[in-house]
Amino acid sequence: MPNRIQQSGIVSGLTTDLSRRSFLRAAGAVGAAVAVPSVLAACSSNSGGASGNSDAPKGKIIGFDFPFTTIAVYGNLKKFAEERAKERGYEMRYTNDNGDLAKQTSGVSAWVAQQLPAIVAFPLEPTAMESIGKRAREQGQIFVSYSVQLKNSDGAVLFPGVDSGKVLGKNASDFVNQKLDGKAKVLILGNDSLDVGKQRNQGLMSVFPQAAPGAKIVSTQNATTRAEGLSITSQVLSANPDVNVVLGYDDDVALGAYQAFLQHGIAPDAPNVYIGSQDGTQESLQTVAKNGIYRCTVAVRIRDIGHAIVDVPADLLEKKATAPKVASIAPVAITAGSPELADYLSDYTR
Repeated sequence: MPNRIQQSGIVSGLTTDLSRRSFLRAAGAVGAAVAVPSVLAACSSNSGGASGNSDAPKGKIIGFDFPFTTIAVYGNLKKFAEERAKERGYEMRYTNDNGDLAKQTSGVSAWVAQQLPAIVAFPLEPTAMESIGKRAREQGQIFVSYSVQLKNSDGAVLFPGVDSGKVLGKNASDFVNQKLDGKAKVLILGNDSLDVGKQRNQGLMSVFPQAAPGAKIVSTQNATTRAEGLSITSQVLSANPDVNVVLGYDDDVALGAYQAFLQHGIAPDAPNVYIGSQDGTQESLQTVAKNGIYRCTVAVRIRDIGHAIVDVPADLLEKKATAPKVASIAPVAITAGSPELADYLSDYTR
């Protein structure tokens, strides 16, 4: 299948001036900036571990700060970032913020103080990261934002949150109209504490209610993790056993919802249930492949995002690109019948 990823100093559809607008502010999944899209000092600066490439030449080090290390997309991203780093002779370093803004700002600031050659950061709070990015760039470090288009950055790894939500809304509404006679009871598991969550929800709500007017939204709740998806969905099903559509902000919450349906005695292939999500993690793709109630993940190719986490800063360090270097990839609705499904899954077996 053709590679949807595009690279250039200017990506079609994106602004050339990083200060003009935010394309996406903070997310995971997915996952996809996929552009092309913190770490403490001393020993703690390597708290997430290095790539194992101890022979990396001096100056060929990239720090990747992803604050949500417990969600599935992080492990997938890390796998492919390590793969590309090894190919290009770079060492990777990681943080362990646990979703804590103070830890993130402290850790990334420590990297700046250490003059780490390149930093890729996924800001929990974009405004808090602007001053850190400014200091890094003033010292000649490469600073790349992940999922957020910052003014004080040399490039970005981005993924289109609004578009992702729209794709999910279209796929879900088609199922409701074609398989459920236009009627459904819906639970939305969103995350409006993150800008990427807001954007995904914006895209979803711009399509789904109008396209499936007979679907009733029973509850909209915030969730980020699988445990939250399981707990909230179980509570909603107990109060509203006829809920049969769940639309998830990311794959983790949807996988939790999937587990909740099974625990409530719903057959894994029940014809009147739809669970959909966004990111395209390995486990979500595997679950979609079962052709059951987990029917769709709106995926960006995580392999390409992971590679971009290395390629964007590495190209800037090696003067193969001039700032701003931005990359983006289009989200695709992956279902059991999608031709992309086997191709995306093959990334994990090569």
